[in-house]
Amino acid sequence: RASEVSESSHLPPEGIFRSVTAVLTIDENDNMVLSMYDPMDRELVEFCDGVAQLAADFTAPYASLAATTHLASAAAAGFFDPEDVRARRGSYLLQEYDPDRIPIVLIHGLWSSPLTWREVTNEIWGDPLLRERFQIWHYVYPTGTPVLTTARDLRLSLEGLIHQLDPERDDAATNDIVLMGHSMGGLIAKTLVQSSGSTVWDARFRMSIEEMSLEEGDRAMATQIYFFEPLPFVECVIFLATPHRGSELADGLVGRLGDSLVRPSTMLEGLSRRISSLNPGARYPDSRDAPSSIDVLSPSHAGLRALSELAIDSQVSYHSIIATKDGSSGEHASDGVVLYESAHLQGASSELIVEAGHDVVLHEESWREIRRILHSKIKGPAGD
Repeated sequence: RASEVSESSHLPPEGIFRSVTAVLTIDENDNMVLSMYDPMDRELVEFCDGVAQLAADFTAPYASLAATTHLASAAAAGFFDPEDVRARRGSYLLQEYDPDRIPIVLIHGLWSSPLTWREVTNEIWGDPLLRERFQIWHYVYPTGTPVLTTARDLRLSLEGLIHQLDPERDDAATNDIVLMGHSMGGLIAKTLVQSSGSTVWDARFRMSIEEMSLEEGDRAMATQIYFFEPLPFVECVIFLATPHRGSELADGLVGRLGDSLVRPSTMLEGLSRRISSLNPGARYPDSRDAPSSIDVLSPSHAGLRALSELAIDSQVSYHSIIATKDGSSGEHASDGVVLYESAHLQGASSELIVEAGHDVVLHEESWREIRRILHSKIKGPAGD
């Protein structure tokens, strides 16, 4: 069933779906008593002078949400016309906030939606220990928007959400967050654990931001997009098939065609043109007014190369799940979209190569690795 839809901005507009287990017992007066339990919050009940394990179906809630939502159609709309679905952009909880459960923020990739995480979500909910210790959050965004802008939006969304849920910042949940990103979603996640300095800005502009003539609002927006620091509440990142150094498909026929069909962000286009108008010659000539997400995924894109040079915060653990069609890490090994050498990260706490295509997030071997990583995060008696 779907719980009552709240006005809170952090709950999906479709509502929260739960599975409920019914238990029929007989009391001391021989009356039959029907009780309803949420197996997400309770595993054992007293039954017949003993304790019984609740039967549960943890796949039904997500299946019900998937059957109700319009996110599948929004995936294409968010790619071709990002402005059309910006209203749906944001961070959403799949269950009521629990101050003791660590959030896992799932960030989908290009021309995709949170529905790509359905198997991963079911695997986490189906594991008793992970179900007890973690909660699932989704980030929804229009995938035609370039990486830095989406990263800025995600950063602001998470900061706002955590302030709303835990204004005192004393919950265990909001100090140990896990990010999980598939494909372009991994690039977006990575910026949340990096310090940009002026590296990203300098890749696009000849002048420093301090030297530029900018309106106050434009200066603030440009600062948010191009300058960032690691979020202090993120502790771990899991990358799946992430093109850290781009994808050659972005420069090919399919990429160029897709890029030509994306309607540019009016916000970014306006910002870039105002910067150029007030500061002639400040922008490098090969920089577009409003690049699409595909443009930024080109291995030759200056902004992407700058991002790839930034180190991940030393306090953050990160893991890579990389797909190649032959299961190797050879020079030309690829999942059909991303080369191994683009997805590989030095210094990762772990790296697993899965024999699969770019849809590695749908493969059982990936789920097992995700479970292993999450189990390794759990500390204390519950994780022993």
